[in-house]
Amino acid sequence: MKTGVDTLSEEIPDYLARGRRIALLCNQASVNSRLEHIADIFLRKGIELKYIFSPEHGLYGIFQDMIQVDEFNSYRGIPVISLYGDSVDSLSPKEDSLKEIDTVVVDLVDIGTRFYTFAATMLLFMRKASSKGIRFIICDRPNPIGGTQIEGNGVDKDFHSFVGISNIPVRHSLTIGELAILFREAEALDIEIKIIKVKNYDRKRYLDYYTTSFIPPSPNMPSVITANVYPMGCLFEGTNISEGRGTTRPFEVFGADFIEPFSLAQELNNSRMRGVFFRPVYFMPKFHKFANRICGGIFVHITDRERFAPYITGISILHTIRRLYGEKLEWRTEPYEFIKDRLAIDLLFGTDKIRLMIDKQEQLRYIIEFVRQEETSFKKRIPHYYIYKAR
Repeated sequence: MKTGVDTLSEEIPDYLARGRRIALLCNQASVNSRLEHIADIFLRKGIELKYIFSPEHGLYGIFQDMIQVDEFNSYRGIPVISLYGDSVDSLSPKEDSLKEIDTVVVDLVDIGTRFYTFAATMLLFMRKASSKGIRFIICDRPNPIGGTQIEGNGVDKDFHSFVGISNIPVRHSLTIGELAILFREAEALDIEIKIIKVKNYDRKRYLDYYTTSFIPPSPNMPSVITANVYPMGCLFEGTNISEGRGTTRPFEVFGADFIEPFSLAQELNNSRMRGVFFRPVYFMPKFHKFANRICGGIFVHITDRERFAPYITGISILHTIRRLYGEKLEWRTEPYEFIKDRLAIDLLFGTDKIRLMIDKQEQLRYIIEFVRQEETSFKKRIPHYYIYKAR
C-alpha cells in the first residue's frame, strides 16, 4: 500500500511543479512511509511553499482539545498559520492569505469519525476557497478504522458544529479524499479537487494491516485501537464522565468518582454488546476531568472489531449509567467548540433526540432503532463516494 504522500515523494506532478503558489494543510502526522514530512518532501524537491496551515492541536499536535493553538509561527522558514484559535472565525483561513495561494495540498490523518475535527477544518477551508480559483490536491490515506463500516445517525439542521459540520454518519467509512468529494457535492462548492490516490488499498482493511507505524495525529489518539473506540469514548466529552484524558489510554477507559466499577461492568457485560468486553478498573487522570482523583470505571476491550459497534456501544453505556446513577450523570453545559446555545452531547449526537430518550429512560431498543433507521439511508448513499474497492 502506498499513500498519496508516498506517491508525491517519488515524483512531484507537473501540475504542482510549475509556478504554483502552494500551501499545505497538514500536521506532524503528515509523513510518508519513510517518515519524511510532506513539507520536507517539497523542500527537498526545491518547490516553494507559501504557507503551512495546521488544524486543531497545532502543527506538532501538542495542544489538548479545545485549546487555542499558539505555537511556532514557522517551519524551516515557511510561515505556519493555525486554524484553531479562540473563535469560530479562527477555524477558517483569512482572506489575505487566500490571495497569495492558488493550490492547497491536504495531507491529514482523519480517523473515520464525524466528531474528529480535521475533516471539518478541510471543509471550512474549501468553503472559503470556493469560487476563488484555488485548487485542492488531496494526498489520500486509508481510513484507519476500516472503509466499509457505516454506523450512526446524521446531523439535524439545528445541530451543525465543528464536531458535526456535515450531515454524515458518525462512523462514515470514507477516506479524507472521498470526504472532500462528498463535501463539494453536498454544498455545491465551486472548487477543483484532485486526489492523489492510495495504491493497492483494500478498503475493508484497517490501517494496522498495512503498517505498524502510527503517528498520533492528536495528543489523545496514540493508536489505531484508540481510533476504534473513539466513536464511543468521545461521547463522554459531553458529560461529567472522564473519557480517559489524562491517562495513558484515552477513550479506552472511562469513569467517574461516583461509579462503582464492578457492578457497572456486570451490567454492561450482561447486555451482551457485540465484540466488546468491559473490565472494571480504578484509574487516576493526571489532568482534565477528575485530575489526581481516583475514579471507578471501565476499560473497554475490543474482542471482535468487525462486530464491535462503538457508537451504539457508547449510547448503551450512557443509557445504563443514567439508569444506575440517575442525576449523578450530568450533561456538559459549558460552551463546546465555540457553541454556547446547545449541549455538547447534542452536538456530538447531532440531535437532541437521543439525549431526551436517554433521560426519559426509553427502552434502549427504541434508541437503537432511531439510529439504525438513519444509518440505513446512509448505507445507500455513502458508497456512491467510494474511490476504492473492498477486495
